[in-house]
Amino acid sequence: MSLDIAPTLSGPAAEPTDHEKVLAMLAHLLAFFCGGVIAPLVILAVKRDSKFVAFHAAQALLISIAWVGVLIGTLVGTVGIAIVRSAQQVAGAHLVPPPAEVIFMLLWSAGWMVTAVVLAVRAKGGHWSALPGFGWLARRVADMVYPG
Repeated sequence: MSLDIAPTLSGPAAEPTDHEKVLAMLAHLLAFFCGGVIAPLVILAVKRDSKFVAFHAAQALLISIAWVGVLIGTLVGTVGIAIVRSAQQVAGAHLVPPPAEVIFMLLWSAGWMVTAVVLAVRAKGGHWSALPGFGWLARRVADMVYPG
């Protein structure tokens, strides 16, 4: 299964420059390694003259929002479970997350890292790679940012 998509419905666009490839790669890597939504949002705002960069920055931003949302939901659920447990155990209760949630968060983060690295390598190669569920939305965001 190929992750490549056509940049527009009319077919492939011009080959991205090396500078555009590096910015697209950085959007994915910085999204994971430097705090989620800020780096792709900055790249999306700064490099508005490239549909390739806009697509990859938008996709990195959408993936970051989804991944961070799941992690926050897991943390809230973990704290909720810990509070219920501590209410049940009147004395000596600690807010220790259940092992399943810790393992889930570690695996989820590892999955995000692998996804970021794979998409970054493909972006550096000049590919319009899209994850299912995110590619079509990233393409729409890129069309809004770079209509030309």
